[in-house]
Amino acid sequence: MMDSLKKRIIACIKENQPVTTDTIHQKLNVSRNSVRTELAKLRELGAIHSQVAIGHFASQEDFNLWLENGGREYMTARGAAGNKRSQEMRRRAGTVRQKIANTLRKYGPLSGKEIADMMSVTYQRIASQICEMVRLNQLVKHGKSGSYLYTAVGDAEVFPADEVTQEDIELPEMPTNIPDIFTQCRNSEAMKRVLSFYGRAV
Repeated sequence: MMDSLKKRIIACIKENQPVTTDTIHQKLNVSRNSVRTELAKLRELGAIHSQVAIGHFASQEDFNLWLENGGREYMTARGAAGNKRSQEMRRRAGTVRQKIANTLRKYGPLSGKEIADMMSVTYQRIASQICEMVRLNQLVKHGKSGSYLYTAVGDAEVFPADEVTQEDIELPEMPTNIPDIFTQCRNSEAMKRVLSFYGRAV
């Protein structure tokens, strides 16, 4: 037999599926820990279906229907956007490393703090990049611990920047505060089908 909270959670899921744990917490004004505990119990009972990175559904059948009514397209678009974001992160890291290498070619050998001063950034901002460049044999480290000096290896470009820019990246996200299926894709044909389907179901 289900208690009142479990019934409220199931009703919330049916009304807003797919719905995140945070959204349930906000809508029901119940602590996150309580929501997580009850969701785990409902999964054990087979009363709901949870999909990692998507949210909670009232059943496996509802998840399958969601896939057929735009969900699959959403997951494909999200994967592609995630790849672009990863490329952008690598591009940014590459830009920092290239600046480090160029600074050392022009002024080296330099300590980590001197490199940071030349680049007008904090040492903490570039410390991990310097360590990674040493590991990749893009920089040579000289001296003793606490007083290392660095020089750049050769003249080749370090970690060439990808062509992807931040403006190219459109990462669809699941809603956290409103019951739409996707806030980022609400105007797409796939999302219109999803909203139309669940609009009839509610």
